[in-house]
Amino acid sequence: MVEVGIIGREGVTGLSIIMDTDRSPHETFMQSAGSGWRIGASNLKFAMEKSARLRHGLLQYGYSLVVSYKHRLQRWPTGATKCENIQRVGS
Repeated sequence: MVEVGIIGREGVTGLSIIMDTDRSPHETFMQSAGSGWRIGASNLKFAMEKSARLRHGLLQYGYSLVVSYKHRLQRWPTGATKCENIQRVGS
């Protein structure tokens, strides 16, 4: 399965770290020109332990992300997630 997500100026990846798990089935990479910031998992965990405000903000962001994905999936027609229903467009 291939999924694409766009992370804007105020978004983050690494939801698994925010949710206090140590494994993620996802990979993050930049595909277009630009810049970004990166913080190691242990440093982020430490910062979240030290700052309740940071932890709360990141947890709220993670919750809103999960809810928005849930609503998007509910709007898909039945069977739209099955591979046999996906067709190549163009040549």
